[in-house]
Amino acid sequence: MIWAFDVRDALPRFGQEFYRRALEAGVLLRPLGATVYWMPPYVIGETEIDFLLDTVTKVLDAASKS
Repeated sequence: MIWAFDVRDALPRFGQEFYRRALEAGVLLRPLGATVYWMPPYVIGETEIDFLLDTVTKVLDAASKS
């Protein structure tokens, strides 16, 4: 399973900054330019999905303000 999305109007160093912030928050994601994707395990639970989505939302909000 792969989840991916494109970030509209991303700044040139968005991928590197997003990766750093996500890693600091405990989430390992793979940005490729303005596309962010991750491959959660098939056995991911609802609690882990909620954590992942909440963290990605917070990191996106922080990245859009910098």
